[in-house]
Amino acid sequence: MVAGITPIDSSGGLGKHLNPAIAEQNNASIAMIAKERGLSLIGQQKQMTDEKLTVNGVHLDACAYKEWEPAILGGLGTELGCSIAGN
Repeated sequence: MVAGITPIDSSGGLGKHLNPAIAEQNNASIAMIAKERGLSLIGQQKQMTDEKLTVNGVHLDACAYKEWEPAILGGLGTELGCSIAGN
């Protein structure tokens, strides 16, 4: 099981030096490699929709982890066929 790259906020901090389109391309590559290798992919982009999720455009802040955790646990639960506490 692999996880994609979390959303990037290109409006400031470290994020202003990164191109969100490249992150999307990298996520597409991660998805392709996961599929080729028979691995499940936890895509966090769709679950994490709040505008401000980072402390510096890249690294998640405390509030963002409240969205990240259910995305990760939900993916694990789906893969394992069970419900995981906290999700």
